[in-house]
Amino acid sequence: MDVAALCTAIREWTIAQIPGGAADLDQLICDGKTLRGSIEATTGGGSAFIAQVTLYSAALGVAISQACYATCENHERAVLKQLLGELDLEGVLIQADALPAHPEAVFRQLQEQGADFLLTVKANQKTLDRQIRSQLQGNRKIPFMAMDHEISHGRDITWTLRAKEAPEHIREAWIGTSWIVEVTANGSRDGKPFQATHLFLTSLRTTPEALLQLVRDRWSIEGWHWIRDTQLHEDAHRYRGNGAGAMATLRTAALNLLRLAGFRSIRAGMQAVMHDIRALLALAMRKPEPNPC
Repeated sequence: MDVAALCTAIREWTIAQIPGGAADLDQLICDGKTLRGSIEATTGGGSAFIAQVTLYSAALGVAISQACYATCENHERAVLKQLLGELDLEGVLIQADALPAHPEAVFRQLQEQGADFLLTVKANQKTLDRQIRSQLQGNRKIPFMAMDHEISHGRDITWTLRAKEAPEHIREAWIGTSWIVEVTANGSRDGKPFQATHLFLTSLRTTPEALLQLVRDRWSIEGWHWIRDTQLHEDAHRYRGNGAGAMATLRTAALNLLRLAGFRSIRAGMQAVMHDIRALLALAMRKPEPNPC
């Protein structure tokens, strides 16, 4: 099976279901996921997997685009560049991890396509991590701050954002960066103390409150992965090669179908159609509502 063609067909179908099409997209969250059931031994004695990269819309709760690749043959950065190049990103915010190796090509592509970025700095990016922390520590003036409080699903957390203009050496290394950002989360989860600090680079210039909400949107894709693992048991499936990629793509199509039909709970959506073929076909044949604008 041609997995790339299947991914393209599902992307085009998904965008066609959005009343305003691709023009209604304002934010896409990028993340990778390894299909652990696809593990194969390599000739060198290591392990290789099939992985997928997804561009996810937090506002719609669906995957707009995805691609699958073999970890022994390709790199997430190259796959991300391909996915970005297939979409009209003018005015769209891209959220992703800050790529540690040769990020220049991705940054240049985002600028050429008219996109903004909000990139998470990973702990293994020690130099960038240290540079940002040094700018936000001590008695330095922090011009942009915001706070929010969350109580839901066993969480009682206070979110605090601190941001400032990126210094010249960071702007030169990470082209297009406007602000460096720190977000801390303090409180409890399921009755246990919780504390975390996350660092970001962004090209956006907006209000601190709006930026904090965008940062919190970043983790919505983790819920998407959680559904795949707990509701669809994705990692338990033992497919190899193209089979793993094809099945992962079909799972995306099924989840998109339920979300676009109005099911915020995937479990409820599955229960509604699993024994009713007519209901399932009706979902697949539904027409998008016209955009009132």
